[in-house]
Amino acid sequence: MIERLGHSVSLYRVYETFLDSERFQAALAAVYYDTLTFLKEAKSDPTHKRNEIMQWLSPTDMEAIFLQESQWRSQPCAEWLLHDRLFISWLCSHQPRGIWITGPPGCGKTVLSTSIVDGVRQHIQNRPGCVSAFVYCQDDNLSLPAILASIMSQILAQLNSIPEHISAAFEAATRHGRSRLSTADRPMALLEDSVRSLQGTYIIIDGLDELKGGTTIAGLLAKLLERTENIQIIFLSRDIPALHNRLGHLSKMSLTPALMSTDINNYITLQLQDLPLYDLGVRQMVFDKLSCGADGMFLWASLMIKTVMSATSSQEILELLHDLPIGLETIYVSILERINGEPLNRRLVARRAILWICCSVRPLQWSELETVLAFDASATRIVESRKPFKSAILEVCCPLIQYLPENKSFRPAHSSIREFLFYHADQGVIKPASQFLIQEQQGNFEIAQVCLGYQIWHDSQHVLNDSLRKPPFLDYATLFWCLHLSKSMYNSALHQRITDFLASKYCRQSWILRFLFRQSSTYPLQHLFQQKELIKDWIHQGPQRMAQNCFLDWIQDIQEIFLRDRSLLKSRGRNNRFVDDLMSNISYFDKLIFIRDLSREYTMGGRLAEEERWLTDALEVQRLRFGQESISTAWLINSLGIVYDQQQRVELSAKTQEQALAIQEANLGPDHLETIWTVNELGRIYRHLGHLERSELSHLRCLQRLRTVLHSDDPQIAWTLNTLARTYRKQARFTEAICLHNEALVIQKKLLGDMHPHSLWAMMDVAACYKEQGRLEKSAEMYRKALDGRVEALGVNHADTLWAMNNLGIVLEQLGDTSGAIALQEKALCIQIGLLGRHHKHTLWTAEVLGRIKKGP
Repeated sequence: MIERLGHSVSLYRVYETFLDSERFQAALAAVYYDTLTFLKEAKSDPTHKRNEIMQWLSPTDMEAIFLQESQWRSQPCAEWLLHDRLFISWLCSHQPRGIWITGPPGCGKTVLSTSIVDGVRQHIQNRPGCVSAFVYCQDDNLSLPAILASIMSQILAQLNSIPEHISAAFEAATRHGRSRLSTADRPMALLEDSVRSLQGTYIIIDGLDELKGGTTIAGLLAKLLERTENIQIIFLSRDIPALHNRLGHLSKMSLTPALMSTDINNYITLQLQDLPLYDLGVRQMVFDKLSCGADGMFLWASLMIKTVMSATSSQEILELLHDLPIGLETIYVSILERINGEPLNRRLVARRAILWICCSVRPLQWSELETVLAFDASATRIVESRKPFKSAILEVCCPLIQYLPENKSFRPAHSSIREFLFYHADQGVIKPASQFLIQEQQGNFEIAQVCLGYQIWHDSQHVLNDSLRKPPFLDYATLFWCLHLSKSMYNSALHQRITDFLASKYCRQSWILRFLFRQSSTYPLQHLFQQKELIKDWIHQGPQRMAQNCFLDWIQDIQEIFLRDRSLLKSRGRNNRFVDDLMSNISYFDKLIFIRDLSREYTMGGRLAEEERWLTDALEVQRLRFGQESISTAWLINSLGIVYDQQQRVELSAKTQEQALAIQEANLGPDHLETIWTVNELGRIYRHLGHLERSELSHLRCLQRLRTVLHSDDPQIAWTLNTLARTYRKQARFTEAICLHNEALVIQKKLLGDMHPHSLWAMMDVAACYKEQGRLEKSAEMYRKALDGRVEALGVNHADTLWAMNNLGIVLEQLGDTSGAIALQEKALCIQIGLLGRHHKHTLWTAEVLGRIKKGP
């Protein structure tokens, strides 16, 4: 079949100029048929399907980390643990089901975990239906979906067939344009379903204390232990208060020097075999010194052995042992002093390498690290001749950094190294090698400066990130420059650079485009506006202020990118495949949610007429190109309907959405998800018109269809539950409305988190239902939670936050708390005047309410 396909393609090339010839048409039909046949056969291949699912999971390669860490083991290792009664009971009788192994930094928890993994693998080797998985939290930004994806990928690799629920979740994600596992795919529920179908699942998790969200993840996994009987988990970490609150109820094992001494001595003995010492007395003295000095600290022994192995003579070894550093901090100081003795060029490159490796948001690959070390931020260019050799970086920074060849990335050799460099930079107690200590603000400033400069350089070079040429540092610079900026000190020169960057339409829109469609999170628009707030907050540290329109214009930029994505790049002769790949990742539902959120931003800025013009012009162009009834016009008509609704031109909005519905039903059918979206939107509009029966029927039709094709926790179902609940509230069916809102809220919190704006809207809806029921105390409680959430998620200077203040103030007034109501309304009014202006409808409404409350009954 492949040969026939190749023959047809050749024939097509020969006759491509003869578009009207029968032979050309026959060749084209043959190509089309054979391609479809080939794709169908490939899709039905179980191996192909498994590979697709593994790619969707995109797991971190934990096996590579396991092999890397196993190199530090000497045999025998952890015999004391593998024969411990508590561990044997956990392994064989499933009692206890969870163990928390704790120890101080550097005591050897990770090395110990590799022995546990091997022990579990041997135990389940001849036990059908039993699987194991392990996670190393060496990337401090490792998310819960990433951890669960890694666990599930390891489980799938041990199964003969793919569980149906995993296949169904993968297919649903593919339909919605999610190329990677995300919170929208309910990864915790997927894991739970996978575990329930097995005889036993053993999971080992090392280093949750090193994760930013480790406490939350620990709590979720501990709850999984409670809900699911056939799962066993061992956690290895430091005993810190935050984790103790989540894992303290588990059976506990503390790593003491006495327990670890045998393994450490075995490791020292093995390593000293490579030391060319022929005097057995000297060799024994080296062993005794290192064994005694380690005091149960595996990392100390490892670092000292590397130092001893670098000695040039037996005399130098004896001198090192004479003044042996005590504890990790002392040994870190001695390493920095050794680096400080290097020639100037090597010191400078070591300082920058250590800074980047310790301050980066995620581990940097070698291609990224060598790029940033060669980047001249002052000249905004890469100096190729300055790219360092990898071997030189490893040599000069040894043993503070570690290179992982499996994924070509660098990281600190241990988390305690980063903590040491940050802490002592703040304390200012180390003098000789102080240049290598890292003040967090200064480190983030240097990284932010390079991230911004790299994007400017990239755009000036007219290089686009396509599959043929991928600038190595562009993704990192795009996603994280604002985060590093927010953690850095204010600098007027960098402020000016940011102003110039955002003032350039091409640079600004290129960054926004990359940022929006390289985000794996749900609703990336919210994250983009968070970047705006990070920039504004940083600028407000300084004496100057950037012109506000530089930020407000982002709304217009986004609209232009979204509607005219091709023209943005055609004007500069770019390759449109980049835009096509990015835009194809967003589903229809997400696209219209995106437009809705964008319309709210336009509304708050008083610029809805501007959005209407953009959409109207784009729709006219699309109709001229493809015809009035083309399906390609439907989403633009949907978008216009959203704008009309925001403008309170409700009847026009209904007619517009009905027009889109007619096109979708004619082209896609009545049950297509794009059609269902429009039916759902019409339900909202009918509610606004007061046509409550039509509204209810529309939402019920959507809910019935969505529940047949989507998972029960899909975000579209949550959206529909909320819209139907609002109709019930209008019908005074408050109890039913509250039930639906709470059901939707459970889904939204699971997918988006408690602080996501959409979750907070649902909380506001529940509070409104309680208010309508007369349950004012309950209403005030919910409004307070929503208000607190909006302050945390959006900031106090956000229109939605101020609206929550208004609503809570109204309820407090009804409860008789006049002073509390006045205080809230006055605070809201003060901020609204500065944010929206004195004549904005929200400002006028608050002023009227405040006047009424003060006037009294």
